Amino acid sequence: MKTLIKLAFVVGLGMLVVKAMEAKKEWTGLSETEIRAKLGDKLGDKVPKDRLQEISDKVVQGMKAKGRLAEDSSPEADGAGA
Repeated sequence: MKTLIKLAFVVGLGMLVVKAMEAKKEWTGLSETEIRAKLGDKLGDKVPKDRLQEISDKVVQGMKAKGRLAEDSSPEADGAGA
């Protein structure tokens, strides 16, 4: 019985690790605009706009620090939009 419980625990832990790696891969390589849009879709109706802006800023800042942020290729980011 103990072996079965240990096995279930190890399998569950393995599933959590795989799920976390998939989520990390999903967010890696997104541009700043894409990250903000994705956060807006996920959290937009759950948090106030000012709080959403703070969260977005911190997420973008953290991803920049870790080197997981892709360059933003929109005309606004290039300065050509004005």
